[in-house]
Amino acid sequence: MTAVHVELGAAELEFISRIAKLSARWGLGEAVGKVLAVLLLSNKPLSQGEISKLIGYSVSQISSSLSLLESLGLVIYSKEGRRKLYKAAGSLLDVLENFLERTLKNQLSPTIKFIRENLPRFNERIRENAEKLLQEYEKARILLEMNVEYLKRWKDLSLENFAKKMHIVMQ
Repeated sequence: MTAVHVELGAAELEFISRIAKLSARWGLGEAVGKVLAVLLLSNKPLSQGEISKLIGYSVSQISSSLSLLESLGLVIYSKEGRRKLYKAAGSLLDVLENFLERTLKNQLSPTIKFIRENLPRFNERIRENAEKLLQEYEKARILLEMNVEYLKRWKDLSLENFAKKMHIVMQ
């Protein structure tokens, strides 16, 4: 068994904590965020046991977190004998892109469809508000779709070029 390749100091632990909180807010859970953060920090692939030692979760929790991250395309593995070694395949922008796409597909689009299909069934006194809500949801859908498209096209640009594309002045 190889030694853990990552040393975790105060800065690394704070980074892991911040990514875990962000991951939880995006509906992925803190454990998933901690696993991803450790893999983002590591300069070499890690086993489930090594990840477990670093963040203090059980191997079964690590396994389910890795499965989710794999399904999102954010983690890949290679085999070393019978062991699987994991490394980050995606970045924070990949996580954000995935979150926005899931929000569009699983929450926003179905809600828009529901309001559209059921608008005639709404109480007459609130139908006008429902129509306004439908328009707001449609605007939000367009905004999210636009941002997903920008992320897909521009996430691999340098920070300076990304900022230029977004018409942001770097400080």
